[in-house]
Amino acid sequence: MRVAKAQSELAEGDDEVDEEKESAAKQRAKYDIPEGVHLFLDAALTKYNAKACKPHLAAFVKGKLTKNGMSNLIFYFEECAQCDYGWILVERPMGFYDQPSDEDMDDVRREIESIGTRSRSKNTKLPRIAGVFSLFDAPVGALAMAAEKEAIEKAKSNGVQTHHAPHAEPPWIAICMPAVCKMLEGYGLTEEEKTDLVALMAGYCRLIDEAGLIGYGHAEIEAILNIPNAAGQKSLAVAEPPFES
Repeated sequence: MRVAKAQSELAEGDDEVDEEKESAAKQRAKYDIPEGVHLFLDAALTKYNAKACKPHLAAFVKGKLTKNGMSNLIFYFEECAQCDYGWILVERPMGFYDQPSDEDMDDVRREIESIGTRSRSKNTKLPRIAGVFSLFDAPVGALAMAAEKEAIEKAKSNGVQTHHAPHAEPPWIAICMPAVCKMLEGYGLTEEEKTDLVALMAGYCRLIDEAGLIGYGHAEIEAILNIPNAAGQKSLAVAEPPFES
């Protein structure tokens, strides 16, 4: 996928803001990408996360996406792994961020949906790749964004904390503080470590990561919904606390 490759190389570069346009122009020439296609840097579709949507793209080509499957794919491209999906799916640049385009976004979306859902037989076994749709069935657009916000707020009210590191790949992490602190009973956590993700990670990052307790993502909601389940937390539950000196 040319866009994913171009955006990967842009994300891996160390260019200053003033040089981003020049770098993007080089990627357009290298991968034959039209001027109307915006190349994203933050939360972008890259060659590393593009494989997550391959089954959905295969179903799209065959017209076997359900309406929810279609919404899931579009939301993934809009919020989790951003890209000009109009050009990727139907070769119609959507003009994101004032890129020059004569296309009407609503028309492009209607064409995408008509192609992706045209078959009478549907693939109902596709995994949910856009995290918010693991919790809600919502239409693309404002309602989907509201559902995402609600999901994030609900997770945080249940003790989930997140952290964004712009230069990390992927940039978002999330952990369930009550669950992790319970697993770390016997390690003598300070009050700050019990209530602050950054403080907790500063002291126990390696142990928490090796136990598989961290959710990673290119968007905050993706990291939250990638927090491992109880099975993933079991390894830390049986770990022995350090011996007392």
